[in-house]
Amino acid sequence: MALKEHRPRRIESEGAERAAVAMMLRDGSLGIELLFIERAESPRDPWSGHMAFPGGRHDPDDVDLRATAVRETAEELRLDLNRAGVFLGGLNELTTITRPRGRELVVAPYVYRLNEPVLPVPGPEVRAACWIALLKLGAEANRAVIARTFAGRRLWCPSLRVDGRVIWGLTYRMYRDLESMVAATGIPESASGEEVAS
Repeated sequence: MALKEHRPRRIESEGAERAAVAMMLRDGSLGIELLFIERAESPRDPWSGHMAFPGGRHDPDDVDLRATAVRETAEELRLDLNRAGVFLGGLNELTTITRPRGRELVVAPYVYRLNEPVLPVPGPEVRAACWIALLKLGAEANRAVIARTFAGRRLWCPSLRVDGRVIWGLTYRMYRDLESMVAATGIPESASGEEVAS
């Protein structure tokens, strides 16, 4: 089964806010690479300074959540996914709690393969953009556990430490879902559309 044929799990939660992110893949020197952003430091951003995927909250003017991911990617990185990317499919929706409001947020990840060279240009909400090879992300040596405090409790969270960056929380969960999907179904390995064997 190809990623595009996957039927993502949707979460129905009354009153929850909705958001979407774009997970972008390209061919790199070490194989397939995945694009991450480092969010700018901001007291208004509950994920200030974290590693993330480009994306944000659904706007009433967005046709659907996939349109949200495309719009937010253009705003944050000046990158037009409709022109430069091929849509591969969606992953299961995930939930998190926003701080400080304490509201539930449902996030829908959408996966794209870039079909042309692009140069992400970080906007005000993004400190940096970086490509990381799936080979590095999947290396056992880069898996770690980090301590975080939430609601006064100390929690131990699974994470990845790659090239001096720490990927954890919601971003880590989305990456692991993609990793599982790659292992189970395969994704196009290159711009030619060749697929990894299932």
